[in-house]
Amino acid sequence: MDLAADSPNPFVLLREQANGVLPAIEIRELPGIIEIATPHIVVRLRPDTNRVLHVSDSAGSPLTRGAGISALLVPARPEGSTREAVGWTFEHPGMKIVERSPARVVVRLAGRFVEEGRTLAELVTFVEVVRDEPRIGIQPVLIYLGDPDLDAFARLDLSAHTVFGADAPFFGFGQDTGPGYWDDCRWIPDGHDWPRARLLQSGSSFFRLDKRTGPAASWVKIREGRRSQGWCHLGDATGGVTGAMRYVWQEYPRSLEVDADSGTLTFGLIPAGSEGLDLRRYAPSLLGATIYESGEGAFPAQTHGATGIAKSSELMVRFHPAGAPREEAEDAGRSWIEPVRVIPDPGEFAASGVVGKLASETPTAAAVSERHFIELVEYLIAERDFRGWYGLMDYGDVQMSFITARDQWAFDDGGYAWLNSEALPDLGLWLTALRYGRADWMEASIAMTRHNRDVDMYHRGMLKGVGSRHNVNHWGCKDKEWRVSMPLVKRLHYYITGDPWTREVILETTAVFQSYERTSRTAPSMVSGLCGLMVKAELTGAAADHAVVERALNVFAETVRPDGHIAANVHMNLATGEGHALTGPADPSDETGGTLIGSYFFFLGFGGQQILSELAETYNNDKMLDAIVRHANLYFKDQGETRWLPHQLPRIGQAPYFLAVAYRRTGDERFKNAVEQVIVNGWKGPDLLEIGGDGAGDVRRHLIMTGVERRNKINCSIGGHLHLIPYGYTVFSD
Repeated sequence: MDLAADSPNPFVLLREQANGVLPAIEIRELPGIIEIATPHIVVRLRPDTNRVLHVSDSAGSPLTRGAGISALLVPARPEGSTREAVGWTFEHPGMKIVERSPARVVVRLAGRFVEEGRTLAELVTFVEVVRDEPRIGIQPVLIYLGDPDLDAFARLDLSAHTVFGADAPFFGFGQDTGPGYWDDCRWIPDGHDWPRARLLQSGSSFFRLDKRTGPAASWVKIREGRRSQGWCHLGDATGGVTGAMRYVWQEYPRSLEVDADSGTLTFGLIPAGSEGLDLRRYAPSLLGATIYESGEGAFPAQTHGATGIAKSSELMVRFHPAGAPREEAEDAGRSWIEPVRVIPDPGEFAASGVVGKLASETPTAAAVSERHFIELVEYLIAERDFRGWYGLMDYGDVQMSFITARDQWAFDDGGYAWLNSEALPDLGLWLTALRYGRADWMEASIAMTRHNRDVDMYHRGMLKGVGSRHNVNHWGCKDKEWRVSMPLVKRLHYYITGDPWTREVILETTAVFQSYERTSRTAPSMVSGLCGLMVKAELTGAAADHAVVERALNVFAETVRPDGHIAANVHMNLATGEGHALTGPADPSDETGGTLIGSYFFFLGFGGQQILSELAETYNNDKMLDAIVRHANLYFKDQGETRWLPHQLPRIGQAPYFLAVAYRRTGDERFKNAVEQVIVNGWKGPDLLEIGGDGAGDVRRHLIMTGVERRNKINCSIGGHLHLIPYGYTVFSD
């Protein structure tokens, strides 16, 4: 279908019938081989480094040669010399189909890089084949397994080996905007061949395009620019191939390279000529109470290191027939780097209940405060560009604490640095994007979830399935919790994008949760585990998984006492959902003697309220619905007899989910009125002020938040309110 630029392009999705007009993809599984046939190409995959991928057209003519795809890692000492390159190997069995439908098949290849018997990294690679185009998607996921003090990565390449480039070759690269830069490998009669060209994006606002006559010759710069489009093309008289890489300037350094002599496109995931990947801790020792990460002594590597985190890349290779216009290559590249996103109508999204009951429309009484929150969203997304929150391991995250007097974010101050997912800002951003149907906010949501999925959590080792709280290094905080890695938000990313790595992370994380039978804090740990059970049941649809959720929900209902308070601890077998609440002390130092939840702040803003409310109404679970009513009544009682700190008290302003559920359950106007009052008169967020000017010596005009200091963790509050408010709107009468 034709899509209009800068238009919402509304359409209706219908489930395809088995007897549809278009033929389904054909799959053959042979010993050690998976073959996928579409109307355009035939793709053959095998876990063999000498012949990983073979692609031919519908007539049987080969489009790839040799290994088809290959990968190469060059390790180095941090700030030292490089070591010998390490080739890609596969583990047994090494390959499996992870998703299949009539229109799409995804195969997972399990590779790794081993140096002298020591595994430096895994390279899990997903290969996507679609029915309707002669292209394959390639998603390599680097899982870092080295020692950060010994193993930096100077270079990581993934190459596609094609049959093109032998007959009158030419190449093209996407520049900042408009059509690409095009050049023939020999454009001067009897002149030199220039068979090699590369584009190196070394920063978020600088790229360089080079070419050279061969491996013994120097690179010659032919062009510079700011932000490349992220695609390249190699063609000749017989056809051509386009390669594209998403987020090429956002996740710098990256590179694209063509070699006409060998027909190779090389994606520089960590490109030659860059600083490489250095994953050491930001400081060798703790500095005491002056920073957020209090304590003294060395940072323990096992809790502050990067071993086990990941970084994914999203690549595409598309084949073109002889005589295809150059515009076809440009369109193929741009359509990959700026994919069509299916964004539901805001009203239909809210009515679907897919994330529980929330409102798409803003009540008139809340219009002023809502407008201010939208200004804050726009401000934060603009800050990403103004402050340069980009880079291979940073893109998608925002920083958490602003200092108005310095016009500076606290980027070097222990835990007052990157936000990670503290207070679920990613959920707030997703809900805001979906409620407004905003594609630009959707892209920011996708970026935040991709980052959290890869860098803020561990995928291997002793901390697998656990996430890191905010820090100068995303992985550097000594606080490792399930709430950072829970799949509550990742499910939205999977439902919108179909990303197979996201699906794997969701299921692997939940498998870690379900390996435990434990006694732990009711919130945030155990409700995060419940979230994993919920999302797994959604993905599988299995009756057994739904039954586990029901049993676990009944246990959580029992944690809410007759007086409405919640037990501090719960014992649960997460594999079965069976367990019981604990009423006895678990920690003698606990202010409440261990019998009550230690801080409602963590229960209400870090997943507990969201998950229990959604599940109670989705499953129509009477026990949990009644428990929420018992707890909601607590907000109208005097809490003066407790020894909680002010931020730990059960406060009405933090509980719009629970109060809205209680109102729907009982019709009690107290709950409705309380929600309306706190949303209309509650926390509004900081004011914004424009500073700077247009003079030669002026700072560029930009907004700042006023009256904000270092220790505010302001983006925790903004993110938390963004996902709390839409649920409170459901009880408003406009």
